[in-house]
Amino acid sequence: MDADAAAVYPTCLTGRGDAPVEDWNPEYPEEPTPFDRDDINRHLAALAGTASSN
Repeated sequence: MDADAAAVYPTCLTGRGDAPVEDWNPEYPEEPTPFDRDDINRHLAALAGTASSN
């Protein structure tokens, strides 16, 4: 599916810290992922099928 030029896609504006404790799964005890706004926006842009400007 192509990105819709008229649609507004999500963008992460701010954040801090690691993933919330409620997202921790004891079956998959991985180290928390540090917050990285640029990385999050790249993933969101890929999901929307658009290029990231960050």
